[in-house]
Amino acid sequence: MATILGGLVGFGAMLAFYYLGITFVRLMARIRNKPVEEGEGLGFGDVNLGLVVGLFLGWPGVVAGLVLAILLGGAISLIYLLFTFLRHGYKPDLSVPYGPFLAASTLILLYFKDLFMR
Repeated sequence: MATILGGLVGFGAMLAFYYLGITFVRLMARIRNKPVEEGEGLGFGDVNLGLVVGLFLGWPGVVAGLVLAILLGGAISLIYLLFTFLRHGYKPDLSVPYGPFLAASTLILLYFKDLFMR
């Protein structure tokens, strides 16, 4: 039961982020007075991967998995952003794939579960 609940929570949370990303992209396009080139902040594959993360980690673990993925993604994206800014290659619509961070957080929690979930 914990596995199914984890899958549902993972899918639901990533689906909410998916629609939040679409709303954000459209809002920014409206503010910038530019047509929307890409209509989503996350791909739907990330939503499906959220389901898989939830199935792997189960109910309480999926929350830790998503939070760890957000933290990993933010840290690596910040480093990447600083690197591109210093190399004068910054573009405001730069995108970073999110799936590897979901997969990495799942692997980290599967192997080092005792360190993160007590």
